[in-house]
Amino acid sequence: MLINNLEKDIKVKCLDIDITQAELAKRLDKSAQTVNKIVKKGDGLINTTFIDIMEELGFDIELNYIERKK
Repeated sequence: MLINNLEKDIKVKCLDIDITQAELAKRLDKSAQTVNKIVKKGDGLINTTFIDIMEELGFDIELNYIERKK
């Protein structure tokens, strides 16, 4: 099972750096609709086979976010 709520994580990170999803989309050279679709489909960001494998091995998945050094 994926422990993280990816939609919430992305939204919080945007708030942390004071950027809207539309601004993020522009930086990524993507449409705002595309970014929103990805954010809303949080469970589709991680390969389900990978999740199944880790669950079968007895593990949950938790993503940690580490800010890159500039």
